[in-house]
Amino acid sequence: SMIWDWWQKLPLGFDGVFLSIGSFEIQYYGLMYMVAFGICYWLLNKRVTSKEDESGLDKKQLDDLFFGLILSVLVGGRLGYVLFYNLEYYLSTPLEVIWPFKAGEFVGISGMSFHGGLLACIGFGYYFIRKHKLEFWNVSDLIVSVAPLGYFFGRLGNFLNSELYGRQTESFLGMYFQDFPSELRYPSQLFQGIFEGLALFGLLWFLRKKEIAKGYFLGIALMWFGGMRFILEFFREPDAHLGLLLGLSRGQYLSLLMVVLGLVVCWLRSRGKSD
Repeated sequence: SMIWDWWQKLPLGFDGVFLSIGSFEIQYYGLMYMVAFGICYWLLNKRVTSKEDESGLDKKQLDDLFFGLILSVLVGGRLGYVLFYNLEYYLSTPLEVIWPFKAGEFVGISGMSFHGGLLACIGFGYYFIRKHKLEFWNVSDLIVSVAPLGYFFGRLGNFLNSELYGRQTESFLGMYFQDFPSELRYPSQLFQGIFEGLALFGLLWFLRKKEIAKGYFLGIALMWFGGMRFILEFFREPDAHLGLLLGLSRGQYLSLLMVVLGLVVCWLRSRGKSD
């Protein structure tokens, strides 16, 4: 039917570039990062200035924390990609970790690891909260309640860039991507954006006024996200140079680790409550 035809060919209409002026290009991926940061900041600001916020952050602290978290996403995501996914390559070409040129051409810095960005954010957040003598669980509830929405836009950027697509399929959900214009592939970036991002955001938004969930957002989010990511990796094309280990991808092992980490966080939180 016409709708399926439109659906399957949708990614072919995007070449990743939103706007180009001469040799200067604005890519959808970068644009989606900007949209994600903008929306998350707006929501956080709204929460901090509302009566329901218990984080204890003032406006200036929020700005400092937010800026630090953005840097953590970018630096941690990049270093995580280098360490977890491509260490041998970067050990032989260390400058490429931060240098956006290749053979004289501007190629940008590509390759970001979600898990690396997450670890950096948790580390920086913990440092910031200690420094300003804030309550860790309240601040983490606030940040974690909006972060999944930002993640959704990041995955949308992957989709518009025709990257990180799924495994080959005969399913009606399959799409033709730029790299494989004659092979149907799962749009796994959209699956990830919806289930790991939007659905988690909806869940936490629903829980934000529930007394029982207070202080547990970080643990709940890690478990939900890890579990979803584990399932959805079955639809995603594994990184070519990594392959699978015992039938599972690198991302799936990192995801199982996230579920365990989520359980540990909930356990730490429950102990903190009884003290």
